[in-house]
Amino acid sequence: MKNRIIAVHLLNDRSGSPLIMRQALEVLQEHNEVILYTATPSGDGFLSKIKNVQERALFYKWHNNKLVTLFYFLAAQLSLFMQLIMVLKKDDTLYINTLLPFGAAFAGALKRSKIVYHVHETSLKPAFLKSFLFQVANRSASEVIFVSNYVAGHYHFTKPRTEVIYNCLPDSFIKKTENISRLNLKHPFTVTMLCSLKEYKGIYH
Repeated sequence: MKNRIIAVHLLNDRSGSPLIMRQALEVLQEHNEVILYTATPSGDGFLSKIKNVQERALFYKWHNNKLVTLFYFLAAQLSLFMQLIMVLKKDDTLYINTLLPFGAAFAGALKRSKIVYHVHETSLKPAFLKSFLFQVANRSASEVIFVSNYVAGHYHFTKPRTEVIYNCLPDSFIKKTENISRLNLKHPFTVTMLCSLKEYKGIYH
């Protein structure tokens, strides 16, 4: 019997954190039953249509008006909590991508499920929100995964076990670069860095 993983990511778009989560889910679905809760306001994102991953829709989107965005954010947390409190079991693993989905953590804690956070960000604002989300994760999580030592250094978790797992590119991307290299023999393709040159990306300059 397969273990069940309930995965949560607030906004499914074409940014970095859902791309990394997609890679994780593609591996996890090989030996586990995976159910993903996410919002896809654009109709498509990196978390869309992952093989053998069951999708459950949330409503959430970004708005130019901060108060409207806050309303959407809080409504999404309530929706997450209400949905997960009905389906989570003690034997489930709740995989929460980024610190934002605190409603999922509340449900997981009440159901006494194993909670694993995947933390990508350091620049959450305002400060009181970042502090609140940190406290929720610190009290509820069994394990916290950081994408770099730089990100890990910005948090001081006391309860959960922590570890750093660096982001990587999928094999499909590597194969595409090999094809490009073969076509350009005079200047063969060697290295690409798909990020901005910032310290929190691990690039010191």
